[in-house]
Amino acid sequence: MLLFIEDRQEITAAYESYFVHKGIKATCLKSSDIDIWVTADYLKGQLIVEAVLIGNCVNIEDSVKSIRNALDAPIVAILENRSLTCLIDLYCKGIDDVVVKRRCMDECLSQIFTFINSK
Repeated sequence: MLLFIEDRQEITAAYESYFVHKGIKATCLKSSDIDIWVTADYLKGQLIVEAVLIGNCVNIEDSVKSIRNALDAPIVAILENRSLTCLIDLYCKGIDDVVVKRRCMDECLSQIFTFINSK
């Protein structure tokens, strides 16, 4: 399963539609819901999260910490602007890999699943 974290509702809706169309099991959350989701009783041992995809979050560093404390899954961020400073900042915050938003989503997913399989 893919966990998608995004605070913008319209973006979340678009990704949810894409995941359903591609037959990808995914859960979409706002960053404010991560702690509740990862500490829920049903999560413990019952769901396998293959990767976490993070879009625009209020506090990405806190989101990464919450995910790391609960899940053993790679965290991939969507880079919205091609700034080297932003890229470095994401890696410094604990992101495992980065995909560029302007790429085709199929290409982004291919990169994500290649990263997962290389672990």
